[in-house]
Amino acid sequence: MENVDNIVIEHLKGLRSQVVAMRSDMQAEFKDVKARLSHLDVSMAGVRRDGALAAEDFARQQVSIDFSG
Repeated sequence: MENVDNIVIEHLKGLRSQVVAMRSDMQAEFKDVKARLSHLDVSMAGVRRDGALAAEDFARQQVSIDFSG
């Protein structure tokens, strides 16, 4: 029975080390995903800003056309 207990303990230790390694890998991947999402947020803000500027230019041109015609 003691031999079986030792085998079970060894398997549990092996599983524990695998879980620790997976946790470390997942944390590294999570940091990478967060950095990428942050970059996408910045890029989307730029796209929205460019769209707003284009709409402003369009409105300005329309006003100019309306008053000159």
